[in-house]
Amino acid sequence: PPVPNSLDEEEQSLNIFLDIEAHRTKHIWSSPSELTLIDRSVHTLLAHCQALECLTGEGYMSLAERVLHQSRIPYWPDLVIYLDIPHSEVMTRNNGKFASDSIFINCDFNLGIRQYFLRLRNLGVPRLIWLDATLDPLNLRRQAKAEAIELLGSHKYKT
Repeated sequence: PPVPNSLDEEEQSLNIFLDIEAHRTKHIWSSPSELTLIDRSVHTLLAHCQALECLTGEGYMSLAERVLHQSRIPYWPDLVIYLDIPHSEVMTRNNGKFASDSIFINCDFNLGIRQYFLRLRNLGVPRLIWLDATLDPLNLRRQAKAEAIELLGSHKYKT
């Protein structure tokens, strides 16, 4: 569940996510490719747990850090792209996708996620591209591409 009933329940969920992650990323470990794109990463799980902790005051973040860092399963990306979006836009785009009481459209929860990525950006590892998700898709792709090329320091990815 998006909001667990206990730290034990969240630990069980994290272990399930690790199994899913193992299947999702197995090709990365054996791929000769220099560039692999994945939707969501281990940082998404950590951000989720930080946001839960912001809402509940329970130690979800330290639990997630312990579980994820002790595992050999997660793929820790070198580059993360974060799509930042104001809460008003979240509400506009929701269009009933999530119920009004869903954690996924809760302002404080999303602020906790944003705070995680702000902290990650300030750490500088992994490298992080911060994008304004209110941009139209074409400009968003252009900005992501330009910043990725700059951060990766390679001309191989210009196509």
